Amino acid sequence: MTEVFTREPETVIKTLQDAGLCRAQAPARETADCPAAQSCLLADGAQLCVQGVQTAGTAVPAAPAANEAREITGMEVVSVAAVFIAGIALGRYWPRSRSR
Repeated sequence: MTEVFTREPETVIKTLQDAGLCRAQAPARETADCPAAQSCLLADGAQLCVQGVQTAGTAVPAAPAANEAREITGMEVVSVAAVFIAGIALGRYWPRSRSR
């Protein structure tokens, strides 16, 4: 869930609803960190939580997504090294055009 911190969360929610960005037929899912009155369910299914700046210090940091923090495997290191070495070898022995 994406969080937006603003001085006037009610105004931002109303603006999003008036612009048609929040889906009216599907109410936003209420979570422990974000009540339904401050939520906006976007057309792509993502949920936006609009909170006041006074609650910024009490917000709980979200866990990293599965694709954000992952280890680099040994096979990836070998693949990158092989491509790098092949590029150096190709650049060294490739016939170059010589301007006269």
